[in-house]
Amino acid sequence: MILFLDANIVLFGLTGHAAMKSHIAAELARYTGPDVVIAVSLLSRLECFVRAIRDKDAPNLKRLHDFFNNPRLRIIALTPSVIDGAANMRARYGLKTPDAIQLSCGIECNAAVFITADKGFKRCSELTLNIIDITGF
Repeated sequence: MILFLDANIVLFGLTGHAAMKSHIAAELARYTGPDVVIAVSLLSRLECFVRAIRDKDAPNLKRLHDFFNNPRLRIIALTPSVIDGAANMRARYGLKTPDAIQLSCGIECNAAVFITADKGFKRCSELTLNIIDITGF
C-alpha cells in the first residue's frame, strides 16, 4: 500500500512543534504493516527545505535530510506525465500549481491514500484522501 504524503504533512510532521508532530504521527500510525510504502513528490523536497535553509535551522535541516535520504522513501519525479496530470488537475479543480503537482504525483504512483492537511483537496475524487485537521495547533 502506497501512502502519498503532501509536503505539509512532511513539514509539520518533522519540523512542527511537539503537539503537532504527535498528532500527525498518530494519524500516520493508522497505516502500518510491512507492505506500507511512503511516497512524496520531488517538489516536496524543495518546499520542505526552504524555511530551514533560510533560518539556518541545523536540527530541522538534519531531520529533513534524514527523511528525504531514507532509502525506503519513494520520491516521485516530476516527469512529463506528472506535469500533464497536474495541468489536468489544475484545470479541473482550480488548484494552485504546487497542489496540482502533488495530486498528480499521488495519482502517478497509484497511492492508496493521499495524506494532507490542505482542505482544498476535499473536492478531488481521484484518490482516497485523509485530510488531517491541524487547526488549533
